[in-house]
Amino acid sequence: TLNKVCGSGIKSVVCAAQAIIAGDADIVVAGGMESMSLAPYALPKARTGYRMGNSTI
Repeated sequence: TLNKVCGSGIKSVVCAAQAIIAGDADIVVAGGMESMSLAPYALPKARTGYRMGNSTI
């Protein structure tokens, strides 16, 4: 299982392609989904945006 937000979908496809190229598998099912809307933010309340002016970080 990979968790790199949006990058995990493409990483799963790359891992599947590498398995086929290396001869480890003949058929692989791989994919992902969008989850940037659930990505963690480093700053509190950053999801809805900060108002213009001073903000404490």
